[in-house]
Amino acid sequence: MVAAAEKANAIRRAYDRVRSLKLWLKDDWTPEHDRRIFRAIAFINQFAFPHQSGNIDLELFLAAYGSGAFDGGDGVPEFIHQVAGSRASLQSYRHRCGMSLFEATWSGPAGVRRQYHRDWSPPLETFPELEAATERIVRRVLEVECARGDMATAATPLVSQVGHLKGLQPFADAVNALGKLPLERSAAHGYGGSDSRKSTLSSLVRKTAPREDEDATTFAAWAKKIPEKRLVELSAYVPQWAPLIESTLRWKGLTDAVWWLRAHTNETIYANDSVTEAWVAEISERTPLSMDDLCEGAVDVAWFQEARKRLTKKRWDALFECARYASSSGGHKRAELFSDAMTGAVKYPALLERVDKRRHQDSVRALGLIPLRKGKLRQADLLKRYERLAAFRKESKKFGSQRQESEGRAVAIGMQNLARTAGFSDPQRLTWAMEQEAVKDLVDGPVTVNREDVTVSLSVSDEGQPVLEIRRGEKSLKNVPKKLSKDPGVASLKARAKDLRTQASRVKEVLETALVTRSTFEGHEIAGLMRHPILGPSLGRVVFTEVRDPAEESTGDAGVRAPAIGYVTADGKKLSSPSGKAAPMEANATYALAHATDLLSTGNWHAWQKDCFDEGRVQPIKQVFRELYPITAEEAENGKRSRRYAGHQVNPRQGVALLGGRGWVVRPGDGVSKTYHSADLVAWLTSEESFYIPADVEGLTFDEVYFTRRGEYKPIALETVPPRLFSETMRDLDLVVSVAHQGGVDPEASASTIEMRAALMREACRLLELDNVEVKEAHAVIRGERAKYSIHLGSAQARVVGSVALAIVAVHSQHRGRIFLPFADDDPRTAEVLSKTLMLARDKEIQDPSILKQIQSS
Repeated sequence: MVAAAEKANAIRRAYDRVRSLKLWLKDDWTPEHDRRIFRAIAFINQFAFPHQSGNIDLELFLAAYGSGAFDGGDGVPEFIHQVAGSRASLQSYRHRCGMSLFEATWSGPAGVRRQYHRDWSPPLETFPELEAATERIVRRVLEVECARGDMATAATPLVSQVGHLKGLQPFADAVNALGKLPLERSAAHGYGGSDSRKSTLSSLVRKTAPREDEDATTFAAWAKKIPEKRLVELSAYVPQWAPLIESTLRWKGLTDAVWWLRAHTNETIYANDSVTEAWVAEISERTPLSMDDLCEGAVDVAWFQEARKRLTKKRWDALFECARYASSSGGHKRAELFSDAMTGAVKYPALLERVDKRRHQDSVRALGLIPLRKGKLRQADLLKRYERLAAFRKESKKFGSQRQESEGRAVAIGMQNLARTAGFSDPQRLTWAMEQEAVKDLVDGPVTVNREDVTVSLSVSDEGQPVLEIRRGEKSLKNVPKKLSKDPGVASLKARAKDLRTQASRVKEVLETALVTRSTFEGHEIAGLMRHPILGPSLGRVVFTEVRDPAEESTGDAGVRAPAIGYVTADGKKLSSPSGKAAPMEANATYALAHATDLLSTGNWHAWQKDCFDEGRVQPIKQVFRELYPITAEEAENGKRSRRYAGHQVNPRQGVALLGGRGWVVRPGDGVSKTYHSADLVAWLTSEESFYIPADVEGLTFDEVYFTRRGEYKPIALETVPPRLFSETMRDLDLVVSVAHQGGVDPEASASTIEMRAALMREACRLLELDNVEVKEAHAVIRGERAKYSIHLGSAQARVVGSVALAIVAVHSQHRGRIFLPFADDDPRTAEVLSKTLMLARDKEIQDPSILKQIQSS
């Protein structure tokens, strides 16, 4: 045993060494190296394990096959030997590669889009004979397993290695082979399972998916032999088949209902293979809620109401009788509870009893889902539930930290559900509405607690930040004295300050989302929010624009007044522009945060930027200086696809992470997409390779960007995409191209960032009356008294024109707060560019000997 382990480790080290050498010497690596390495490793392997098969690394084998290492047609038999070799070999492959062997090599019937997860496994489409061989293997595995009895077969170990099966035939074969056996619920989530007939056949069912051109008539002909209840079970178990099952049963709305059920179970859908990745993509297209929020108990109320209305109550109940197949264990119980809460099957007192007696967290989440009463009782209902959720969070403080955290998250989700039930556009606005009463005492001044000679006061600064001040007489203290730390009054103020800081930290995120999605506010609502001590100061520093009815704007009537645009005045009654003119805000008119496209349409965008500097206004989000990406003439000419970023190569892992943080979702084989629910549009980004490529191999190369209607796959004309959404899409991709660029380009050197810094530079120099600085393309050219300098607006690299580069070391923390930036984003590189420019513009005042020496030596 020890000797065998040592041999296996030696071969594995050889594999790793070969892989490292190939990466290191990739420019000098030739097919001859592949042939020689394969023969050497094959000999070592055969010598170490003469009685085992299938232990050659697939990557190494395909490289050798492509380089002509096999002669006389021996390659295909050897390939079959490798793919269908020993179980130990297959398990080793999965351990090292993190994926299924067949998932890397087999793509199903010809013409189906292939789904690769690793670009270092060469695509088998280059070798049609190997692709055909792999297909034969998979079909044989399916054939043997479908004909098996209770005992495992030689093909049983290979079932777990099958990545996906395309088409009706494998699905029908597996379902027919199951007969009356129940579906294995654990297999629905890829947890493996036993070698039993029920488990392996259920696993095969789960891995099937219809082809894009699947014939609904053929499916319906087969499904006539299947009982209705079984078809409903299958729709919950493998939702990728739900559209065809819906068509067969003529249950309009079944597909949406199944995906709602899947999305609201008490289980995380791990996107760890092509099946679950496709599930995540389908769910994300139907709801603006993130997968994390859904798994934590957030509920899309509008989706539920629409799906249940379309499916009818009787069929909805029939689906939920099969809900257990949408999860393992009892995960479906959460979805059932939420459904019962929204339909009134479970009443508020019953939920409240579970909360009070058992502190049942799913019941806490469901408190916000019970329909509110109508008329005057609605507000009382809303306030009562809000206060009960807030009280539950307060009660959790007597428990341990872990329980406090879990119960706190349950309350946060309950608040979100209550907001959606009450019709608020986002949960934060419910909180603002409900908590405005709670903070009204801070509007008139600080709330103070006096204990002995110590005074603790809580107030809100002019910038909307909570300030907890502790004083002993005239002396300011950093912390509450230990003897007062447990005083109820002092502890209450500290807890309240923490809650207010959390609330203040969310303002930026909410405003950013409102800007991108164009969330609308009525005039009276804005006036009320301006009185909010935390939100009001931020709202007063962003530009609002009046939102008109599209029909009214399209008339072109010269007598129609232009939409009002400006900063909200302190009283919340007017919009003030840089020109000094103030337009009244109508109580029932609709307003939204002005996007860069709105500022551009005023014809005087520069005046808004100038005003930011003149007034020293720091916006909570990047708005007036936001990067704008209009459609280009070439994109308009191409019509439906943009190749603006085609050919840009990025670090795959970093690029996918950045896109994920901005709401993009990976769709296996198709690229990534971002759904704009408010506009019913989906933005798509394709690449020359697939996603999920290891970061230490060649980069991911972007290809095309296009847009489709939600639920459709036909690209639409780029000119029909709202300019705001087009710009935000390109802004996301510009960030990824800049930050994750594989070529090592400076992270801040995107074209849009350079344009923004150029505008900042002009305004800063105007304000400081510097007439010796000129912005030329991507450089600031400075005519100093000692020399002429150039600073790159992207990298902040400074040099003497026509001579040496200046090594001026930036200490980013020292720039922060000393250089005025008209937005709250943490952008130390912009501060560095401005500070270097100001320093070199006054080079006579430079005293640093190292910098002076560099200038003089030039």
